[in-house]
Formats: sequence, C-alpha cells, structure tokens
Amino acid sequence: MAERIVQLKEEGNGEFKAKNTRRALELYSEAIALFESPGGEVDRGAQHRLRAEVLGNRCRCFMLLGRYGEALEDAKQATCVDASYTKGFYRLALCQKDPSDGCLGG
Repeated sequence: MAERIVQLKEEGNGEFKAKNTRRALELYSEAIALFESPGGEVDRGAQHRLRAEVLGNRCRCFMLLGRYGEALEDAKQATCVDASYTKGFYRLALCQKDPSDGCLGG
C-alpha cells in the first residue's frame, strides 16, 4: 500500500512540474483515498509525513485552480497530521489571505 501511495505522489509531482495541475490533483486525491481505505495503514511515522506531503501538494493544486476552500481544508489536515510539516503552515497562511491581493504565490 505504501509503495502505491509513494508512486502516486511521485506521478503527481511529475504532472505538477509539467503544469498538468488537474491531473496532478487527481493523482494526489487517489493517494489520499488509499490512506483512508481499509488496509491503508502505513508505518505510523512515515504515514504522517507522507500524508501531510500529499495533502500539501493537493492543496497547492487547489490553490492554482482557484479552489481556495478545498485548499484551506487540505492545509489544515496536513498541519494536523504532521505538526512538523512547515510547508503546510505556509500554505495554510496563504489560503487564509484574500486571493485578490496577489499573495498566493506559494
């Protein structure tokens, strides 16, 4: 299960780098669904970090697509899952800003 989640994350990262944001979003969502499925348990320490990273990546996709409410939820979940995931807190702050002020670069 963990291998498949990592594979989906890496595929999502490739799609994101290729500017295929919607496809990256789909891949990250598929990985997140595996965490929530029966048998989706991964090593506890690794699970928290990996889940936070995938949520953070999906958050960034939501931000780029202008779906700030969903981005905010993913940022909140990422920081709850792994409080040491600093990128999650950065994205959480960005999601809470007014998108019209041009500060959503992150």
